[in-house]
Amino acid sequence: MIGEREAIMRAQRVLGFDETIMSRAWAVRRLDRPTGSYFLVELGEKNMTGAVATVDRVSGEVTHSARLRGEAHLKTPQELLGGDLRTDVEIKLVWRPCDASRSPLYPLWQIRTDEDLFYLDQNGQRWYRLESTGRGG
Repeated sequence: MIGEREAIMRAQRVLGFDETIMSRAWAVRRLDRPTGSYFLVELGEKNMTGAVATVDRVSGEVTHSARLRGEAHLKTPQELLGGDLRTDVEIKLVWRPCDASRSPLYPLWQIRTDEDLFYLDQNGQRWYRLESTGRGG
């Protein structure tokens, strides 16, 4: 199993980014595969074309990638919800193909409290079930 640093290095190499470029990796658990997980790697800085990639945590393979017009930036639940986020929550990045997200490049925040479980997309929309109706996400 690879770690964050190795995932970043592999994404940089495959996508042709210099190792001095700002990079960040987020661990994501796959809900559709019990043992599946990957790193979402963000590459790039302001005023440059950035990229995002998924790197399998077991094989180290870069499985998906996309170039971005600007800097890659995964918004945190704190950025999306601001003061509406309680402090006594369990937060994880997760993904499975569903109406909320069709691509592993767009994982969801799983937010669990004592009373509630919901998923938060990058637009700040709350999803209470991750279903697939066959329509676009």
